[in-house]
Amino acid sequence: VSSHDICMLEQQKQFYEDILNSLPVDVAVFNNEHKYLFVNQVAIADKDVRNWIVGKDDFEYAKERNKSLEAAQYRRDLFNNTINKKDGKESEYEEGHTKADGTRQFILRKMKPVYNPDKTLKIVVGCGVDITKRVNSEEKLQLSEAKFKDLVNNLQDIIFNVDVDGYFTFLNPAWEKITGYKAEDFIGKNYSQYFINSTLEKSKSFTDLIVNNNAIKDQVYNIKTMFGSKTVSVYSEASIVTGK
Repeated sequence: VSSHDICMLEQQKQFYEDILNSLPVDVAVFNNEHKYLFVNQVAIADKDVRNWIVGKDDFEYAKERNKSLEAAQYRRDLFNNTINKKDGKESEYEEGHTKADGTRQFILRKMKPVYNPDKTLKIVVGCGVDITKRVNSEEKLQLSEAKFKDLVNNLQDIIFNVDVDGYFTFLNPAWEKITGYKAEDFIGKNYSQYFINSTLEKSKSFTDLIVNNNAIKDQVYNIKTMFGSKTVSVYSEASIVTGK
């Protein structure tokens, strides 16, 4: 191999490294023993550490940096799962850890095997995407949902949902307190069997209001209960969305 060829190979190597280092995700390449062959700047910012880790694995990295071996074992399990599937498909998992400033960071990690023409494993390419914002948003949404669920479940008034045909899809616990019937027994049943309004014109029936995407305000119904008939006011503060 001439010096010119060596120079060209070095230029090509640098070209691809520059591309991988410019990506906004962390990238690592492993051999078939899960030893690092390459890691980009997003994964490890320190150049000396990037050079040091080549030929080593996550266990050696964890010991060198005084980090927990738990993450190293988790990554090894992902690596083994990836190469043992034999279908060439990538594996993925979410990894969370506490940063130096005390905040939590979440990374979606993926590993993709690359095979030689003879089907033997050549390398495994790993990448990680920061999903902290998504996870935090999901956690906030879950907390908000839990608060609203508690509110709805503890209201003394009946809260219910029906589909466009008038069949119950949700009833809060107040239904059982007021009617004496268990809410779950009424899911899938039609409201018209239990809400009666003899004065409401047929063209303005409850189902028609739903289909026409109109608001229901203070419509008085008699509701069937285990204790006899009770008068209730059915209303909404906004138009009902049909999902069309």
